[in-house]
Amino acid sequence: MKEKSKNAARTRREKENSEFYELAKLLPLPSAITSQLDKASIIRLTTSYLKMRIVFPEGLGESWGHVSRTRSLDNVGRELGSHLLQTLDGFIFVVAPDGKVMYISETASVHLGLSQVELTGNSIYEYIHPADHDEMTAVLTAHQPCHSHFVQEYEMERSFFLRMKCVLAKRNAGLTCGGYKVIHCSGYLKIRQYSLDMSPFDGCYQNVGLVAVGHSLPPSAVTEIKLHSNMFMFRASLDMKLIFLDSRVAELTGYEPQDLIEKTLYHHVHSCDSFHLRCAHHLLLVKGQVTTKYYRFLAKQGGWVWVQSYATIVHNSRSSRPHCIVSVNYVLTYFLCDPWWMTYRTNTTSVGHNMCARPTVCIRGQPIMIFQRRYRYRLLEDSQTALSNHILNYNIIAHRNTSLRSVIWSNPETIISKTKRLFFQ
Repeated sequence: MKEKSKNAARTRREKENSEFYELAKLLPLPSAITSQLDKASIIRLTTSYLKMRIVFPEGLGESWGHVSRTRSLDNVGRELGSHLLQTLDGFIFVVAPDGKVMYISETASVHLGLSQVELTGNSIYEYIHPADHDEMTAVLTAHQPCHSHFVQEYEMERSFFLRMKCVLAKRNAGLTCGGYKVIHCSGYLKIRQYSLDMSPFDGCYQNVGLVAVGHSLPPSAVTEIKLHSNMFMFRASLDMKLIFLDSRVAELTGYEPQDLIEKTLYHHVHSCDSFHLRCAHHLLLVKGQVTTKYYRFLAKQGGWVWVQSYATIVHNSRSSRPHCIVSVNYVLTYFLCDPWWMTYRTNTTSVGHNMCARPTVCIRGQPIMIFQRRYRYRLLEDSQTALSNHILNYNIIAHRNTSLRSVIWSNPETIISKTKRLFFQ
C-alpha cells in the first residue's frame, strides 16, 4: 500500500513537471531561458504574459494567436524591432496599475544589472528608491478626460525620474548613489473606458498600463562626455550661481565666460521657461541627476537659443556632501531673432494728422513702424512649429505699404498686450 502511494505521488509530480515544462515552452522567451525556470517563475511570467495580452489584445498579430485585419509584421519588421532595442540606449517596460512589471526588455540588464526574468511579474516598488514610491503612485493614477462622452480609450503622456536599484559593477554602473541609479522614464499611461449598466454614456476610466522607455542619466560619467561643437559645460553652486564655463559658450551664446560667472542661470533664461527649470533644479537636488526640458537661453546680441541640459550633483570626496552642480548643455538651434532682433523705441516724429508716438522695429538698422490707427495688423500663428510649439511665426504689415515681413518672436503675448495699451485705449 505504501509503495502504491509513492508511485502515485511520483506519477503526479512527473505529470505536473511535464505540464509546467509545456507551459514554459509557450512563453515568448528563448528556450535556453525557459528550460532553467522554476515553477514559481513560470507562473509569474505566464501571469504577466496574459496581462499583456489584455492590454495589447492584437499584440504582434499572428505571433500572438490573433488574426489581425491589418497586415502582420514581416521578417524584416521583426528584425528591425530587435535592432531598435539595441540602438535605443535604454529599455522598454510596461507596468500594471498595481505596480507589477508586465514586460521589460532584456536591455534593462545593461543599465541595471537585473535580468528580464527577475523583473517581470514583480512589483516595480521593490526596485525603486523608497522616496520615489509616492511619485510612482501618482504616475500610475488615471484622470478622467474633459470630454469623456466621446473618448473610449486615450493615452496620457508621462515623463518622470526614478532612482532604480543597480547591481552592476562600479566600473560599469556609471553614476550611482547608495546602490540606486537615476533613470529618466518617458512614455504614456494607457487608459480605457469600461461601460457601466446605469448609463450608456457614462463609464469608469481605468489605467490599464504604463508604457515607458527608461534612459540612464547621463549615458556615461559627466567627466567622460566628449564636448562637440554644439555643446558647452558649466559648473555652478547648488543655487545655480555659475562658477565656471568653458570657452565654447562664447561661440554658442555670444557671452564670454567672465560675463556669466557669479550670475545665476535663472537671469539668462526666458521667463516662460523658468518654472520648468525650477522643477528640474528641485529634482536635481533631491535625486542627484536630471535632464531639463527644452528652454530658451538669452544670447548676448539679442534673441534666444534653445538648450537642453544634463545636470549632475558632484559630491565632496571627503565629506560626501553635495559640493556643486556640473551641467553639460546641448544648444539645439541657432540664434532665433538674429539678425532680425527687434528693438523698441518711441518715434516722436509726427508723420501726419491723427498720429501719435508709436513704437518702431529696427530690422537690420532700418526703422519700420509696425502699427498705426489707420492700418490694421495681422498676426498669423503657426501652431505646428518645432520645439513643443514654443516658437511662433508672426507676420506684420509695416508702415507705408511695406511688404509683409516674417518675424520670429519668442514671447508674442508681450508685444500684443503692449500694443493694445498704446493704440486701443
